[in-house]
Amino acid sequence: MTAQFDRRRVNGPEDTFLPLYNVETREGSTTDAPVWALDEQRLLVDPESSSADQLELTTMVLGDDKLPVPRIARREFSKRTENRGILDPRPMFVQIGLVPNASGSALLESGRTKLACAVHGPRQVRGRQYAGQAELNVNFNMAPFCDVQRFKPGKDVESHSSAALVEQALLPAIRLDLLPKASIDVYITVLDMDTSTAGCVALAVTAASAALAEAGIEMYGLVAGATASAIPSLPFKGEVQQQWLVDPSQEEAAHASAHLIVCTMPALGRTTCYSLQGPAHDFGKVQEVSNALVEATSKLHSITAQALYKLS
Repeated sequence: MTAQFDRRRVNGPEDTFLPLYNVETREGSTTDAPVWALDEQRLLVDPESSSADQLELTTMVLGDDKLPVPRIARREFSKRTENRGILDPRPMFVQIGLVPNASGSALLESGRTKLACAVHGPRQVRGRQYAGQAELNVNFNMAPFCDVQRFKPGKDVESHSSAALVEQALLPAIRLDLLPKASIDVYITVLDMDTSTAGCVALAVTAASAALAEAGIEMYGLVAGATASAIPSLPFKGEVQQQWLVDPSQEEAAHASAHLIVCTMPALGRTTCYSLQGPAHDFGKVQEVSNALVEATSKLHSITAQALYKLS
């Protein structure tokens, strides 16, 4: 009997990539980063001796045409879409109170990405045993029409992991101890998508925090999220290089090898969620981009606070 794919479980890694170069340890190297060794079987030119500005790498990810999706490694990232720098996020728009039947709601737009959040509660759950604090339930859904490639309706493994990250970022900010035996339901729907899944999670955290504030739920402070992706760049002196881009577009995120999500409460200077997915070769750059994301969350916090102030 053949094994069937169980969508309720994580059956394996979400992204697997075919290695293009053998990873070796160079004699006399002062760093732990892997070096690039030329694979003669693939007939690739040594990137160091090439004067090209970018190199196309083949991955095991298959596209709609059942062909491998190429990953681009560039030499220079000074030019980005929308004339942004590598550490500059896109402008964000927040509108509060769009769903009249919800206790609180928010619409967030950043570039072409649009998502809506509705909060219901706090409300008492019948038949539930007494608990000293409220229960937070987060539902994260991708609309079937949110991307060029149509999504299947319903939840999948990726939606559950995204909802878990949003819940992890919101829990430290909500005074659940003041609402015993209550339930707070947060519904997030991605309407249009122009970033990575990690980018949608960061924006969802910001929108959910604004919706919770409109619902009158007591919080320690507003939560804002920002994300960055590591794009492979051409090797320098035989060592692997990565360039971190803050708030990547969907095209930039398609070539990323790592994603970083940082969610903070700027009013208290606290970090509620820090998630790094994928390999990071230089933790000095990770610290630098983390500081840039903290600054980005401070700007998003002020935008959200102004939207709530206008509502009052």
